[in-house]
This record gives sequence, structure tokens and C-alpha cells, in this order.
Amino acid sequence: MSMKSAFLRSCVFTLASLVAFAQAAVAADGVVLKPKADGPRDVYVEFDSTAVQTMDGPDGKPMEIKSRSVFGLIQRETQKDGSTIIDATIDRLLGDMSFSANMRSLYDTDEPDYEEASPMHRDTFGPLLNATLRVTLGADGLGKSVEGGQAVRDKLTAMGEQNYVASSLAQAEFTDAQIQSVIGETATILYPYKELKVGDTWKKMQKDVYPQVGKVNVTYECKLDGIEKARGGEFAVVSFKGVVAKDADEKPEKDKRLGKIDATFAGVAKFDIAQGRFVDITRDMKAKLEIPPWFTKEPTAPLMKIDGQFTMAYSVGSIADRLKQKGEISKRIAEKKAREEAEEAAAMAGPVDPVTPENAPVAWTQWGGPSRNFRSDATGLANRWPKEGPAKLWERELGDGYSAVLCEGDALYTMYSARDKEDPFKGDEVVVALDAKTGKTLWEHKYAAPWPKSFQMEFGSGPYSTPLIVGNRVFTVGCTAILNCLDKKTGKVEWSKDLHEEYKAELLGRGYGASPVAYKGNILLPVSKEKGKSVMAFAQSDGSVAWAGGEFEPGYATLVPIKFEGVEQIVAFSGKSLVGIDAVDHNQAWSVDHPTQWGPISRRRSGMSRTAHCLFRRPMAWVRAG
Repeated sequence: MSMKSAFLRSCVFTLASLVAFAQAAVAADGVVLKPKADGPRDVYVEFDSTAVQTMDGPDGKPMEIKSRSVFGLIQRETQKDGSTIIDATIDRLLGDMSFSANMRSLYDTDEPDYEEASPMHRDTFGPLLNATLRVTLGADGLGKSVEGGQAVRDKLTAMGEQNYVASSLAQAEFTDAQIQSVIGETATILYPYKELKVGDTWKKMQKDVYPQVGKVNVTYECKLDGIEKARGGEFAVVSFKGVVAKDADEKPEKDKRLGKIDATFAGVAKFDIAQGRFVDITRDMKAKLEIPPWFTKEPTAPLMKIDGQFTMAYSVGSIADRLKQKGEISKRIAEKKAREEAEEAAAMAGPVDPVTPENAPVAWTQWGGPSRNFRSDATGLANRWPKEGPAKLWERELGDGYSAVLCEGDALYTMYSARDKEDPFKGDEVVVALDAKTGKTLWEHKYAAPWPKSFQMEFGSGPYSTPLIVGNRVFTVGCTAILNCLDKKTGKVEWSKDLHEEYKAELLGRGYGASPVAYKGNILLPVSKEKGKSVMAFAQSDGSVAWAGGEFEPGYATLVPIKFEGVEQIVAFSGKSLVGIDAVDHNQAWSVDHPTQWGPISRRRSGMSRTAHCLFRRPMAWVRAG
């Protein structure tokens, strides 16, 4: 599925014939299309939708989003008391979305071990497989009831608002209205319920509701183009075209903004006379939309304009063919896994190089390591793990977050987030010290970290910052810009600063993200866009402001002290420019434009749960977080 529900829902236009029940009687002078009453029929239904959407990004420049979604159902259709009952089981989900060559999110439940699979899509799609839905249609083809939708929404809601894929599906594709519309009502809109001759035309109009757009009127102009023979059968060929327009009479609900839409579409549907159903449908649509922007929650933000081109291919196949396809996929995956295991076994079969001489342990006390270049000079290592893998010394759960693990002596230091399960805007951040040998807690400091309602944290709850160890102190800063100085041995708070309240620190859309930097007895951090407070230095001893300087809008990046031709500077990246602050007079020395598409307002990262592991590898211990 696509990244935001507005884009996903715009593709629903292409799904107007997801399920079709009809009877065609070929007469000498034409064809009759109307609902068919017969026994249960099981089929596999799949539609493959692609979209290319162009809009202005947060930086005001055009951006293009490409997406593809595949949705497969094992479907049974029965007739009862004049009603048509559709029982559908979700059998396949694929979502593929890209902003650019290096920003792609992809997952296919048919390929669960795809190496670069989107974890958020995997977490969402997996629990939906085999979920069942029932739609009941009246004799007129209109929806009467939906069952199973709430159970699906409960699964999606349980994944939390931070999973944007789950929240988008719960609020759009899996509402009862959309289940009824897509699987039910839109399936019958092409049928005139009367005898047709080749060349005959007819019109239909459907009222529907699209998320972030509202009520719309969909008008179809259809034509029976002819009867053709193909694949050993006879098919009635129906062409159609139409428009989608906003219902001008709709009044928005309180605190809800409505979008706009102007779309045209055209397509061809082939009806298998022997099966009594449409088995192939293609549709191309061009649409202009205006919807509330998804990258900000500002209620007065201008509507985002989108130009989109959408293509849908719909097909009906047999259950046997689907099972055969899944079997072939499983066989291919198993063969690939066997090859990889064989290659790994062959690589492990050679001799292990002698362990290099062990050096003295080097503490990792800041983001990026001793030299802030993410390199370790550790020696005393073998060239690979043993065949059975490293021995696990211990494992324990922590919480959500991106903070790296620091190591000094026999202690590990990190921080994580503990959000309220019912309301993620409530929660705490936790700084913890662990025994490196056992994983047991040496101490922890927990403090309240409620999120402002402006936060968009569906990509991860943070914290993003890594602690800093200087002497006997640990310095931390979390998503809400609370700067803490803690005693390294006990976790006792020596001093604390609320940078947002006291200095108007920029929290941006995803929360504060920079890691503290030690510099000449101070702690350096990017803080505020107010003149003279973009970079601030706080005394390590008591948190007092040692100096401040710069005039730019801070981003998420950590500051970098440098020395160039004898001149000491503090370099900052704002998301719009690179800035140099003179480390002596604290004035802004230079600035170079370096715009990014998202500017400093948004952080695009996938959420992650964190578990601390300790792995023994002769002759030293390792720790990883992930």
C-alpha cells in the first residue's frame, strides 16, 4: 500500500469493478447483463494498481511519488434471498512506494524475506493475511451490510498511530464504507441490467466518499463494443469512460477539512460469458486533487495540489492457479535460501585466521565514537564468527529509540522511549545504565516527555539523540528538548534544562534530534531560530549559558567542531544550509545554501524496537542495539 491514505484512496477510482456478478445471455440481437443467481463460486481476484503523482514538496519544489499496490482475495460468491453475499479472504498484499531513487518502501507478502523489505509494511500486512470480510449486496447491487471490517481495524489500530501504514489503512481502505464501496457497490456500476446490442451505450452515476476529499459523484459512460472469442471462450467487451467530481452540496464536519477533485478516466472490461463475470478490467485515470498536506498538521496550511496518473489491471483466476503460483514462489524462496546457506557454509569451511594481538579497551563515550568517525581501533579479533555463531551472554528488552549504546569500563549507557499504549502522545523517556557483563540495570532516570499535538511521530517515537559521557557526568537530550546532566555512577540529576521552554528550542515535526557535543568545558547544541541563539553552549558544571551565537533555523543534525587553517569553528546543518560559527567570538562566520526537499521540518525514518544484546567473541565482548 502507499505511504499516505490520500494517495492510496485516490487509486480506489481504478478499482470500480473489484467484484462483479452478472449473467449474460447471448441472443441473436444482443446480450443481457444482470446479476446471476447460481451456487457458490470460489475464485482468486487480484488487482494491480500503479500511480505517478506530482505535487509541490515541503520546500515548494515539484516532487514525484511513484507507487504500486497489489491486493489479492480468495473470494466466494453466493446468492441468498435475492441478495448477493461476498466472502473474501485477504491472500496477498504488496506495497511499493518511492520518492526518489534512494527513498523506497517495498513489501510483498508473497516475498516475506525480501532483503530490503519495509519493516512498517511487514508489520502491517502480516496480521492482515487470511483476514475475512463479508459484504452483502441487495438485488439492486447496492450494499446492505459489512462484516469483519471492525476486526481488521482493531488489528490495525493496535499497531499504534506511529505505524503510518496501519493508521492509513484503518482510516481509509478498511472503513466499512470503503469495504462496501470497493468490494460491493462499485462492482456493479458498469451493468445496465437490460438487454444490449453491440454499439449500445448507457450511463450510470455513483455517489461515493473518498478520504480527505469527501463526497464525490462518479459518472460513467459505457458502451458494448462487441463479442469476441479468446482463450477458448466468448467475452462481451465493454468500454467505459467518465468523470469524478466533488459533491458541491457537502458540508464539512466540524474540524474537518475537505479536499477537491477533478478526474477523468477510461477503460475496458471483458465479461466471460461462460463464467458469468468480468475477468479482466483495465482503467487509466488522470486526476487533479487538492487535499490537506500530510507532512504537517497545521490546520490552516494550504491544500496540497496533486496531478496524478493511475492505472489499474484487474484479473480473476482460479484457486488452483493461485495455489500453483504460491507453490512456485515458495520453491524459489527455498532454493535461494539453500544456495545462500551453502555459500555461507563454504565460506566458513576455511581456516580461521589467528587472532590479532589484543589492545587495551577504548571507551565509546559519544555519538560516532572516540573520534566521531564511527570507527573502532579495537584489535584481538578473529576474522569471522564460528559456524554456530557467537555465544549470547544475555538479552533484555529496552524500548523504542535510535540512541546508540555507549560503553565505558563495565557499564553501558543509552536512552529510550516508553510511550502510553492508549495515547502515544503521553509517555516518558528513560536514560539507563546497564552492567555490560549481565545486562542488569545499574540505574535509570525516567522523566515525563509528553509530545505536542503538532508532532508527527509515525516514523518512530525517538529519542534520536545519543548520550554523552564526560568525566563523571552523562549528558542527554530527548525529543522534547530536555537537557539532563546525570551523575555517571548513580543517575542522580545534577541539573536539567527545558530548552524548548527556556530558549524556544526547535522541536520540528519529529522532535528534537541533535546529540550533545563536549567542547572546552561546555555542552554544545543547536537550539533556536531566534537571532543569536541558533547554537548555544552550556557549562558542564551547572548548565549556565556560557555563550550563544548564529542566526539560522536549526535542524536535526549534531554540531561538528572543526579547525581549519588554525581557525576553530562550529559547523551546523540546518536542512537549508551549512553554517559556520566562529568558536571565539561566536558570530556566524559563513553560510552556504544546501537545501533539502524536506527542509528541517521532517524526519523520515522507520520506527524500531530496541533490544540490548551482549555477544561473546574471543577474546572480547561485543554489544549491539537494534
